[in-house]
Amino acid sequence: MIKKFILTGLLVTTILAIPGIYISLKINSRLTTTKDINVLFPGGKSKALILSFDDGNITDSTVIQILNKHKLKGTFFLNPQFWYDSTNISMPIPKHLISQKEVKSIYTGHEVGSHGNTHERLDYLNDSAQWVELKNSKDRITHVNHSVVKSFSYPYGYYNSKTVLLAKTAGYKNARTITNTYNFDFPVDLLQWHPTCSLKEAPELKKHFLNTQSTFWQKWLSIIYQKLKIPYNPSKIMYVWGHSTDMHENETFTWSDFELLCKEFSNHNDVWSATAGDVGSYLVSIKQIITTKNELHNPKYNEQSVWFKLKNKTFILKPGETFNIHDHCE
Repeated sequence: MIKKFILTGLLVTTILAIPGIYISLKINSRLTTTKDINVLFPGGKSKALILSFDDGNITDSTVIQILNKHKLKGTFFLNPQFWYDSTNISMPIPKHLISQKEVKSIYTGHEVGSHGNTHERLDYLNDSAQWVELKNSKDRITHVNHSVVKSFSYPYGYYNSKTVLLAKTAGYKNARTITNTYNFDFPVDLLQWHPTCSLKEAPELKKHFLNTQSTFWQKWLSIIYQKLKIPYNPSKIMYVWGHSTDMHENETFTWSDFELLCKEFSNHNDVWSATAGDVGSYLVSIKQIITTKNELHNPKYNEQSVWFKLKNKTFILKPGETFNIHDHCE
């Protein structure tokens, strides 16, 4: 079944012709004609990995132990209304939830995003109620975790056009759905960011993500893009979503399976393990690059450096710098 979805994803990508380069190199909304440039991720890596977990269960702490062991990053989407008050001794302590006091210590070194205040299905709510779910959860996480909240995950994966507008107004920079693409393309809309697959499906998709050899499909896409005069960018993003409760020894995806998955990801030097917020910010920085026929310019106001490859050589373009393409093509 998964292989069928992979094939479908590749075919759709080919037909629509909108993979990562759609977002990457633009000239005021026009695609660059410099076909030999490939966008890379920080460190010159060609693959970005996002591992995300919804709901804020106490078993997130076990996930984080495994992620830290393999030097991977995670994004955790929480519902602040479900944090219990550990200072209230008369209140029974829920076995599966976390306390407000534990949030900062448990998620140190990883990203905490919002999953709504009470996990309500947002498309069923009026505008005011949606705003409360979006804004109150963001403000409370910011206050408790002392961090900027960039990322959101739509509860149950449901939302509407007004939800997207309200999420942007509330200050979110990206928002994840649960509509799996089964491919590794760059997102078209960061506030409707469709992930690659669920956690349980990741072991199968991982094989294709980590493959460093040029496959038949990659060669085919490269030829088609060349015919269409659209630059083809082989860089990949694998966005995985799930819950820490997905791992149970008596089910099909166990803690051992998760640890093996993390180990295999960490063994590849070409993988940038990052949070949804970090990857989203980097994609925005790519869009800020000003390109002409012979130059790439990274404006001073851009947040970070951008990596790219030209003629099999890796370059870093820092804010304020200009790269002359002609000088490196001789």
